[in-house]
Amino acid sequence: MGVPSQTSLAWATGPYLAVNGADLAGASVGSPFTVTLTDPGTVDDGVKFLLNNVYLGKDSTAPYQWTVTAALGARELKAKWDAAGSAQQAEAAFTVVDPNASPSPSPSPSPSPSPAGPPAVMAYGAPLDGASVPLAAFVASIANPGVVDDGISFLLNNAYLGEDSTAPYE
Repeated sequence: MGVPSQTSLAWATGPYLAVNGADLAGASVGSPFTVTLTDPGTVDDGVKFLLNNVYLGKDSTAPYQWTVTAALGARELKAKWDAAGSAQQAEAAFTVVDPNASPSPSPSPSPSPSPAGPPAVMAYGAPLDGASVPLAAFVASIANPGVVDDGISFLLNNAYLGEDSTAPYE
């Protein structure tokens, strides 16, 4: 489970998303991690969780939690619920990091850009077409998407999984 790397104990006021008791906003976490909606007040019919505006699922019982699996990089998580008929929301921008990576003592040289190829669906940094993936759950991304106007829809066996409207498309 990921652990936020925050050094201050500045706690959020009102409803907020937490990992291991610490505010998720601005944190660096390893994936997967379990997030908890803290101090939501009244919840009419459960809490919906969204990662980068893609629906993950709903928890109908307190404490309202969800296990999140996400690729490395900047992410945004939202929790949405109704309280006495009024829409409520808590959100947190955070970064997913490799918990096993050690900090680099000096800046590494930037790799030379590789030439852009055709768009491809990727998993674990390699093309997914014809590949085997070791886990039932994995993050698929689009490499070299070109210009995207309205987002990219993801389908598995022609079943809609969700849409991502911001790069990186995952």
